[in-house]
Amino acid sequence: PFLFGCEDSCGYLIGDYVRDKDGILGAGLLALAAAWHASRGSSFLERLSELEQEFGCYRESITSLTATGHDQDQGSAFIKLAALIKDNALINDSFFGRRWQEGFAGMEMLEIRDYYNGKALNLQTGFSYNLDYSGELAIQIVLSDGSRLSRVTFRPSGTEPIFKIYIAVHAGTESAALEKQERLRQEALSLIKSNLR
Repeated sequence: PFLFGCEDSCGYLIGDYVRDKDGILGAGLLALAAAWHASRGSSFLERLSELEQEFGCYRESITSLTATGHDQDQGSAFIKLAALIKDNALINDSFFGRRWQEGFAGMEMLEIRDYYNGKALNLQTGFSYNLDYSGELAIQIVLSDGSRLSRVTFRPSGTEPIFKIYIAVHAGTESAALEKQERLRQEALSLIKSNLR
């Protein structure tokens, strides 16, 4: 059964009895969890700290690059990047350059997922496989710095001159996760800017 879903705009979906996301539902569940922990002499934040010690820290962020009215060149470049995704042209050296061999922000690139064309490429084995779905205008790279995986997703808007970079990291502590997240963000911005030329 479906248990939980969420999106970057803070909509939550619990169970399968409601078919749309709702921010109020998420707030209610957090209040319920806080009350439950308070009734046991603890706090929700203490439980989050325990979970971090047990499983590490997961952090996600979004960086949006927007081309304004006077910045038509950047808007055209975003359209070019969207076309590269559609043409399956991002799974090659022209977009990622030498990052295949040298790594991405000091991390090993494990896999590239092309969600538009429904293909994934394992960079260690060279094995390509089909994803479960296609049509989403997005490219995702999966990275490793040892035992923990991170993801960077590049996604242009289909309706606006906006290019989004989604970053999801896993690290041992919150400070390590924040540092890794910023390193990946800077590398992703550098990659996009180098492809805007």
